[in-house]
Amino acid sequence: LQTLVHADADVKRFPELVTAWKTGNTERFYAIVGAYDHEAPSITWRFVDRRNRIWIPKIETAIKDGKPTMLVVSARHVCGPHNVIDLLRGRGYKIEQL
Repeated sequence: LQTLVHADADVKRFPELVTAWKTGNTERFYAIVGAYDHEAPSITWRFVDRRNRIWIPKIETAIKDGKPTMLVVSARHVCGPHNVIDLLRGRGYKIEQL
C-alpha cells in the first residue's frame, strides 16, 4: 500500500536513493526508505527488525565456523535502527564498510 500511496514521491527520490546506495551513505538511504515506517510500524518490525534479530545468531554461527561465507541482504537491513551492522557491533564484532 505504501508503494502505491507514495509512488509519485518515490519516483522523484529514486535518483537520490541510488546515489546514497552507491556511496554507502546508510544514513541518507534510511532517511529515504524509512520515511514511511511510522505509517506501518508492525510491517517494519516484521520484515526488517525481527528478521535482523533472528539472523544474528545464524550470522554468528557462520562467523565462528570459519568457512568463507557471504551474506546477501537488502540494503534496508543494513541501515536504520536495529540494523544488522549495529546488532553485530553490539556483540563486539568489527564491521568494515567496503
